[in-house]
Amino acid sequence: MEELHDVNGARKTRITCSPLYCGFIYCMMMNRISRGYTSDELTFLIGQDDHFISNIESLTSIDFSMDLYGSLRQVFRHPNFLLHEGQVREEIEHEMCTWQDETAIYHRMERYVNERETVTVFQLVEEHPGYADHFTNSVNMEIEGCREVLRLLIKEGIFNKPIPPNDLHNHVESILEMRIKPRHLQTELGRLWGRKGKAPIKRTKKRSYGYKYVLHPGVSIADAITFTKQQFNRL
Repeated sequence: MEELHDVNGARKTRITCSPLYCGFIYCMMMNRISRGYTSDELTFLIGQDDHFISNIESLTSIDFSMDLYGSLRQVFRHPNFLLHEGQVREEIEHEMCTWQDETAIYHRMERYVNERETVTVFQLVEEHPGYADHFTNSVNMEIEGCREVLRLLIKEGIFNKPIPPNDLHNHVESILEMRIKPRHLQTELGRLWGRKGKAPIKRTKKRSYGYKYVLHPGVSIADAITFTKQQFNRL
């Protein structure tokens, strides 16, 4: 892997991989962008550590595991989101170039045909999240909605058993009957989890691929509700 930055601030990463893996990256990004998720939001939904998806998309890390594919299928609600073309497993040099402006983020994948020439495999554009939030009137509504639903779900005992963030996000959207950006849920949920004694909810990967959220042992629903009210009322 070789990582470069040009004079215009574009980030370029070059690796040797198969067209099949390149197709996986394309399908993952296309599904993510079409659903309006940022790479960090998709990382949250599949329960991974910060920048997990952005590192894969930029080719700075490689992951083609069945665990990842299974998690993405659940988020995308698609039994098989991979293209069936390009099943060649020959290792070929590829380069991902990413750059952005105030309104959008651009991604272009190139494949080397020789030492100097490349062909464009795909190019995708997504709205810059900072720009989207600045011109969206529903941000405060989404945040308040997340807080209300989190209080409700704690009261109903949903956190008595570990729950994946994608399932939690689906609950929130279903109850509110509106689209909720995962980053707003992630922020509000982040106020409620932490070490025992500091927060009522813990984040755990025990016996699972991704993080799940559950009440700390010994923490009652009443205690969790009290903590939640205190956290949200002070904001």
